[in-house]
Amino acid sequence: RSLCSSAALTASERQNASLKLANAIWMNGETGAKLNEGYQKRVEEMYGAGSRTLPFSKASSIKTVNDWCSDRTDGMIPHVVDESTMTPDTVMLLMNALSFNAKWANPFPDYGDDKNGEFHGVKGTEKVTMMHETENLYVEGKGEIGFIKPYEGGEYAFVALLPKNGSKGMDEYLSTLSGKAFSALLTGARNETVIINMPKFKSEYAVSLETLLKEAFPSAFDPENADFSQMVTLPGKETVFISDVLQKTFIEVDSDGTRAAAVTVEEVKCASVSYVDPKVVTLDCPFVYAIVHTATGTPVFIGTVESVG
Repeated sequence: RSLCSSAALTASERQNASLKLANAIWMNGETGAKLNEGYQKRVEEMYGAGSRTLPFSKASSIKTVNDWCSDRTDGMIPHVVDESTMTPDTVMLLMNALSFNAKWANPFPDYGDDKNGEFHGVKGTEKVTMMHETENLYVEGKGEIGFIKPYEGGEYAFVALLPKNGSKGMDEYLSTLSGKAFSALLTGARNETVIINMPKFKSEYAVSLETLLKEAFPSAFDPENADFSQMVTLPGKETVFISDVLQKTFIEVDSDGTRAAAVTVEEVKCASVSYVDPKVVTLDCPFVYAIVHTATGTPVFIGTVESVG
């Protein structure tokens, strides 16, 4: 499972690390709806979100939106919407795309793709390609151990957290991992030798955020109480409301680095000289990972690995 953070980080380009952000508004020209001028100006100035009108009933429009998603995620997420998303009564789609591509500062030795390890996850024991390296940022809390592995350039880093109680359910562990607790783990990282053993993994995940967001913003999902009059105007007396919020994510971690992407659709090393008693973190059972902006500690992506195959 993986989610992206919509934190306001400036998109950055580096030779070996890049974070790209893109926003767009797609209007259904068949509804007669129009973006209010003030709203359109604000989203263009603040988020660079251009707007485009399409006939949602045409297959070519679905392809246009999916092509936009594919282009903005470097091909990692080529398909997001279909006929069930772009329906005749859908007034507009608000989209956010995020892609991340970076090389490790200290790459793992490449052992090929030999299945040289085991991962004990929700699907049982799986044979995996385990990568091995030594780092020098060790994380330990009351309920977890882990490490921080920087990407080249130092602006971003990969964080892995392994619950100490391997039999503890991931959902239970995550319920204790608040934003404050996560931040404390990062700031409390120790400059200490840590031998890391991590599987290569690739994961794709799609989820509807409707239930979660409806608890926080119930009126926005209520056809009778939603008020988006400052955003959009319809030709009649109709009102608009949010019917769903979809998120699709992709991440691939290997010996060279990490590729990750997400689309959200709102439907409206240097090792320590001393090797005395090094810490060891072996990610051979479900763990939490994050890609963080090192200057602020903000997670750009955060998720769990519960199965590698």
